[in-house]
Amino acid sequence: MAATTDLLNATLAAWRHWDVTPPLARPPTLGPVWAEGSGHRLYALKDHPALCIRLRHRPTSTVTGGFAREQSAWTTAAHRGLAPRVAYVAHAEEVVVCERIYPGTTSLCGKALGTLARAIHQLPDTPYTLCLQQVLNDYLARLPAERKQQWQTIVDSPRIAHALRLLDQDTPKLCHNDLTAGNLLYRQDQLIAIDWEYAAMGSRYFDIAIAMAPLPCDAQSALLGTAFDEKPDSELLAAGKLIAEICTQLWQACFAANTPLETVLWSDEGTAI
Repeated sequence: MAATTDLLNATLAAWRHWDVTPPLARPPTLGPVWAEGSGHRLYALKDHPALCIRLRHRPTSTVTGGFAREQSAWTTAAHRGLAPRVAYVAHAEEVVVCERIYPGTTSLCGKALGTLARAIHQLPDTPYTLCLQQVLNDYLARLPAERKQQWQTIVDSPRIAHALRLLDQDTPKLCHNDLTAGNLLYRQDQLIAIDWEYAAMGSRYFDIAIAMAPLPCDAQSALLGTAFDEKPDSELLAAGKLIAEICTQLWQACFAANTPLETVLWSDEGTAI
């Protein structure tokens, strides 16, 4: 708790360096926690409802240089209106002061999500690449011993290896790689993304598969029809879905208790890869 308090106080003390318009006229006052995700807490600011402080409370990313890659992509996306505006970053402490986006009542729309994904994929390249094999290996390393061998057998299967090769050979684009419902908010009528820590160059098909997994069929079709200029490649899409599924389940196995192994990983139905 002391460490958290120190980080928050240091961030508040740097208020003159916050990039906000108009500039703050007096030191801000910390408000309560107003939102919490799997890895971050968001603190409100009294008298400044348009801003919040984001502070990590739990490590949930295994990628090397996660905060640096997040800031690289987040800042670029924010300049295009695709992410909350950033007012201040304490890189050493991984603390961010940013625009506060209030959750709305608008339901998630497949077309809006496809429009957002397509805009992200058109952002400039970054020096970071998401290695999906490394992500899987990092998750495996975190598993308790009694679960690791069963998961290792799945990850080492020829089907998984082939899917990874297909995605690695795809033309890389900047991807968010975690466009799940908890990371999506509306600013007025425009969908934007938060939590860019997995953002990196990679296959759009993995990015889209992560986004479409929880959607109903009609919203999935709208997402696919909007996200791609061309007709989606069925083999790459199947590969993306398979790796997205195993990444999601492994993440849950690492960070959520009692996650079962799903038979979909062994299913031979649908497009064979």
